[in-house]
Amino acid sequence: MWFVAHLLAPVGYGISLWRGIGAVFLITAVGSLLGAFAKPVIGDWNLLLEPAVDVLIVRGVLRLSLGRAVMAVVIYWVALVVAFYFLFIRPGKSPGSSSGASSVWSCLNRAAAGPPRSGTLPVAA
Repeated sequence: MWFVAHLLAPVGYGISLWRGIGAVFLITAVGSLLGAFAKPVIGDWNLLLEPAVDVLIVRGVLRLSLGRAVMAVVIYWVALVVAFYFLFIRPGKSPGSSSGASSVWSCLNRAAAGPPRSGTLPVAA
């Protein structure tokens, strides 16, 4: 957030790293509180409320104009979605591949199947 705000800030305006960290902390805390308290009341409209609150936080903490705050929040959310995509979805790996957790589950499934039936040879995995 600090880097994005630093790039979007007017010429000569300095944004401290601590204010950027504070803005991200507030965005995370308020997002969690909105999910806990506002979502049961307004449902999925919470998804529209959260970016608006994020813009207000960025505008107040980082002291940016409304347009710059909106742009900073959009870039911040795009970076979060891209990071989530590459960290957890991992393109190029199919769900049935034998790496990581799926190999553990296949091992557990073989163990749960019990010993091999008589007349069959065990197959090495």
